Amino acid sequence: WLIGTLMFVAFGSAAVAEAEREFGDEKIAVQSFELPQAVSKKNPRYPMSARDKGIEGWVQLHFMVDSSGRTYEIEVTDSVGDEAFRRAAVRAAKKYQYDPARLDGLPIDAADTTKITFLMADQPRGASKTFSKRYKAFTRSLSLGDLDEAGALLLELEKTKIKWLYEDAYLNLARAEFYNEKADYQRALKFLKRAWGYEDHGKHFDE
Repeated sequence: WLIGTLMFVAFGSAAVAEAEREFGDEKIAVQSFELPQAVSKKNPRYPMSARDKGIEGWVQLHFMVDSSGRTYEIEVTDSVGDEAFRRAAVRAAKKYQYDPARLDGLPIDAADTTKITFLMADQPRGASKTFSKRYKAFTRSLSLGDLDEAGALLLELEKTKIKWLYEDAYLNLARAEFYNEKADYQRALKFLKRAWGYEDHGKHFDE
């Protein structure tokens, strides 16, 4: 029987000390691993071009952290809103400082992710008239069980220019409801999770 090395991933801040565990007459080495921990993550400034237009958004980033705690290979994996948000988020991530990941106490390169939300505190509640009209038409068709018409109206809703985050939240809720009715539960769950992501913002679409 081949004895392998067991990697124990510690998701807490403290490392698990290297040890040997006995399984009968066998011994398996257990290595410690610590995830990279952020030391300094200064948020970017709200892009003036987006602020002037009253646009909100968010950016999801994936990047590597090297053994000295610097970020590299920064990429946008998902986003909503203006291109200026994506540029600002990447610039901010380049300046992040980390305590690097550690394997048996030694610093190593590892991956991390972050989501930066651009939210205007003084933004009025509600949605655009176009979005509101299309959303209500979609929900009406869905409630009547007309999936063909609901699908067409969902496409029209997706073409609507998203300006505020709660519009994107309700767009994803509409997607989730549509795919749930079509019994495509994997897609439904995906969009429902995206809609839930706005729960902390405390903003809702006014019916």
